[in-house]
Amino acid sequence: TLDGVPEDPATGSANAALGALLASLAPSGTVSLRIGQGDEMGRPSRLLVEAGPERTTVAGPCIRFAEGTLSLG
Repeated sequence: TLDGVPEDPATGSANAALGALLASLAPSGTVSLRIGQGDEMGRPSRLLVEAGPERTTVAGPCIRFAEGTLSLG
């Protein structure tokens, strides 16, 4: 856990994959989804997923809660 939070309230990568899957199954080849997560854990999050044959985007409001630097080599 990080500061007592056992998981992220919103999972952008999972919702991107879901959007891409649903777009691949949709007759139009595109989907637009509004997704809510985190309500039961007290951290409501809202995401907008737009998916089509060439691109999937995930958007929504956010706040920075951590910052760091990664050095390789």
